[in-house]
Amino acid sequence: MRWMLNLWFALWAPALLAAGPVAAESGIPLDVGGGLIAGGYLEDLRRDWRAGPGGTLFIQLPLPHDLEARLSGSMLWSVGSGRSRTAGGGPDLGGRPGDLPDAIRRTSVEGALLWRLEPLAIGQVGVPYVGAGLSAYELAATYSAPGGGERGSARWDPGAHLVAGLRFYRTSGLFVAVETKLHGIDTPGAWSYAYEGGVLIGWMIGP
Repeated sequence: MRWMLNLWFALWAPALLAAGPVAAESGIPLDVGGGLIAGGYLEDLRRDWRAGPGGTLFIQLPLPHDLEARLSGSMLWSVGSGRSRTAGGGPDLGGRPGDLPDAIRRTSVEGALLWRLEPLAIGQVGVPYVGAGLSAYELAATYSAPGGGERGSARWDPGAHLVAGLRFYRTSGLFVAVETKLHGIDTPGAWSYAYEGGVLIGWMIGP
């Protein structure tokens, strides 16, 4: 799991680092950063997989009227609950009756519109925000089959998410945020719902 997280950051980090000089030269203000997240699933998937850790990277563009456009990507891993998967009613992620869920990796690419709640700011440094957006999710699940061996399933599905957080600014341009998200994923058979919380660190670059 650790090497996959390192690979994810290795692919995204150069792009975010390059955004700094580009923004400064072009006069476009940008916020870039990343963080650690943790989360799990609601309803049917909660019985198959426990909550787990992950990481995220993001880039934000401030807009007029206290709005921001955010593009982010994240990965989150969860281990199986150890109980046999039963058939019927829930999302179909490739498991069969009698399978034991081993692990699931959620990869997401998200675009959101955030609204900074400046009137509710805590002093001059703490700014709450809320937002919503569209997402694309890959749920890659693995199962132990009753007769031995392992089977896996992975596919991309559309979805949406809600976000709320609190961001603390420093005069250096650094900011730290705590935020939570609720995801809705259009998986086969039924919608899947996931929650997560995270601690983010970012930098304000450009003019």
